[in-house]
Amino acid sequence: MRNSISSLTIALLLPALFLSQSCWKDDDNDYDILHPNAVVTVKPAGDSFDFQLNDDTELEAENIAKSPYGNREVRAFINYQDAKQDRTTKHYKVVYVNWIDSILTKNTIASKGSAEDISYYGNDPVWLVDDWLTVCENGHLTLHFRTKMGDSNIKHKFNLITGVNPENLYEVTLRQMPTRINLAIMQMVL
Repeated sequence: MRNSISSLTIALLLPALFLSQSCWKDDDNDYDILHPNAVVTVKPAGDSFDFQLNDDTELEAENIAKSPYGNREVRAFINYQDAKQDRTTKHYKVVYVNWIDSILTKNTIASKGSAEDISYYGNDPVWLVDDWLTVCENGHLTLHFRTKMGDSNIKHKFNLITGVNPENLYEVTLRQMPTRINLAIMQMVL
């Protein structure tokens, strides 16, 4: 009887021991590389290219020889880490790029007038996120925004409208309009 109780106790406690083992300290994953740590402009220059980090700082990738986007200048998210190079200065940095992903860009659209803008470009709610991804630099306005989306059969058109306030040329409005897939789409779709 005593042997069966001891065996039963061991049989119940042994799996509990394995299930309660913590892997917290054994985790070798580097979760910092999963998220972007910079928004850059990829600037091709002949056979090479640079990343324009801001108005003053350029990054050179030590591990990428040719621009992944050819001769196109694009905005992109990157995750990088500092390289151990002597060529790094205040305005020039050599980096190791972990990954890069382009950002879809599109041109602004001139206002047709307040009432026409709403009927033509929509008025669905869009929330701008106030974080480091929403930035104006290198001649680009990068907007990090959220919106409610439901039906996957509906495409959403986003347009940045200029000329909405004649007294302030820098004032713009972001408009969203859901559109059924089978309707003709007049603008580029994000």
